[in-house]
Amino acid sequence: MSTGLVIGRFCPPHLGHSHLIASAAGQIDRLTVIVFSKDEEPVPGGLRAEWLRAMHPGVEVVNIHTDLVTNWDDEETWQRWIALIRTAVPHGPDVVFTSEPYGSELARRLGAVEQLVDPDRATVPVSASMIRADPGRHLRHLAPKVRAWVGKTWVGCELCEAARMTAWHHEDDVCWIADCEVCDTPMVVWQEHGASPPEADVAHMLAELERVAAAKFGAGEFTVDRTMRQIPGHFHAHARDRNWWSRRFSR
Repeated sequence: MSTGLVIGRFCPPHLGHSHLIASAAGQIDRLTVIVFSKDEEPVPGGLRAEWLRAMHPGVEVVNIHTDLVTNWDDEETWQRWIALIRTAVPHGPDVVFTSEPYGSELARRLGAVEQLVDPDRATVPVSASMIRADPGRHLRHLAPKVRAWVGKTWVGCELCEAARMTAWHHEDDVCWIADCEVCDTPMVVWQEHGASPPEADVAHMLAELERVAAAKFGAGEFTVDRTMRQIPGHFHAHARDRNWWSRRFSR
């Protein structure tokens, strides 16, 4: 049985991490993912591990709490990191999967083969540090549960959470469209937090909203309302049919 290892802090886990883990899991029989965490980090290690288990149910995810610093130029530090890894992976692995520069030395010290996965982050152009620095800009690179937590905890915006509580009509890298929980009409929401998207993004969002509204209400049977009443800090717009007001209060 072939075995593999992925390590990281995953603070927070993003779709680039998922690409790494899924690529690794598809190449070996058993994959272990180690989440290294410490007290002062903004996302609890246990929560990060919980998210990864939910996102990758066939993978063994282990959370190791440590205050050990990262200094790949220090031999003693390397030995302590290897000792920590051996608490979760006593033998092996056959392959170390990574996108980080330290991967080759880690694999050598574990007696494994290094497998690089998208080291240039071309598939998912984001890093955890980028998300921590500007979470509202990188929501599209988060899985739904992680996004909901980041949107609520770090950004403090209900639209950033993108909670799927109503009919969901569309999603791409620019926007998502779902029925508004308040007014029961299709609503388009920018994938980034902010009130002033680029004009190209606005044009794309309104075109997608009109497409969804036409399919739901019929061509010419709706109007687009761009007034952001309840959440003015995050761009969104509604497509309202002629009966939306009376329907809202008859529910």
